[in-house]
Amino acid sequence: MIFAALWTPVIRQFDTIVEYFQSFLGYVTMPVVVILLGGLFWPRGTKQAAFWTIVVAGPIGFTGFLTGELLEVHDLQFLYGTGLMVLLSTLLFVGIGCAPRRRRPRTSKGSRGAHGRGGRRARSSRAPRGTSTTATSGVRWSSSPS
Repeated sequence: MIFAALWTPVIRQFDTIVEYFQSFLGYVTMPVVVILLGGLFWPRGTKQAAFWTIVVAGPIGFTGFLTGELLEVHDLQFLYGTGLMVLLSTLLFVGIGCAPRRRRPRTSKGSRGAHGRGGRRARSSRAPRGTSTTATSGVRWSSSPS
């Protein structure tokens, strides 16, 4: 409530509430739109790309709104600001998504695997076809119904 009360003079600088919403949302929400659409339709969109797009482009959009619409430092119509924010956000999202990824180090053979018992299921050379054993327990698992 305090923030809303303090933000009221900002909204009063606009002729209509619709003009304020168009300008504010055009500058500030475009990184979110790019992340949403990129995450849905682009398979290389990563959580790191989304995070850094928000962290970098969000404050830039808010600063653009403040300097252009409130402080009138630049005379850029809000639709051009929206287009610039879409372009900046897309470049960040795609650039970070296309960056080479570091590979995780492989685990050693003695570490616990996905089966939780210290080994993975492997076919034993002594087991008949259709059965497998776990590497540590020697328990035979049958893949065919008995």
